[in-house]
Amino acid sequence: MPGASAGKTGSHLPPYEQFILLRVVSGVCERASAITATFSGWLLAGFGGAVALILSNESALVDRLPKARVDCIFVLFAASSIAAFVAKWHAVFIARVVGAIKAVLEVLDAHEKEARELDVDLPLPPVQLFGSLMLEAVPRPARYFVKMIVDKDAGDTLASARKCARRTFWQSALTTLQVGLFAAAVAVVIWPSG
Repeated sequence: MPGASAGKTGSHLPPYEQFILLRVVSGVCERASAITATFSGWLLAGFGGAVALILSNESALVDRLPKARVDCIFVLFAASSIAAFVAKWHAVFIARVVGAIKAVLEVLDAHEKEARELDVDLPLPPVQLFGSLMLEAVPRPARYFVKMIVDKDAGDTLASARKCARRTFWQSALTTLQVGLFAAAVAVVIWPSG
């Protein structure tokens, strides 16, 4: 069903409209990602402070809590640290891709401005060129991240937006996991010994 495929990927839109839509979606993803990353950092810092407090008073805590519970808190902190690290990786990924998208949109905006000044309808370059521009717009170490999200052969910019949104979802899910691990650690401490 070609119509369904076009509706799903957004390839029925002209390239400039695809990039405007991509700008909106990526902007929302960038803001959500930044907020989630900040909260994740605060949560990890709070959890780390609690673990440091436990370590500094471990001898007093062992008298009140069984050693297995103290060990459980350390395991939960390690799991929370791993979740925070992976969430941070998603945040870096999103930031790199959004940076590349902004660079390409600057080229497109300049193209539109030139067309208006000349009062002519300048044809846009092939969509595949935008993928190449996105790769060139970021420093070499970051190109790996951009290559993972931009399907430059198909030129499907809306698929890129969906991937960006998916990364934002996973980052939020990992931060939610951190909250759960922190709550579990608190429960381990306050649960009455039986």
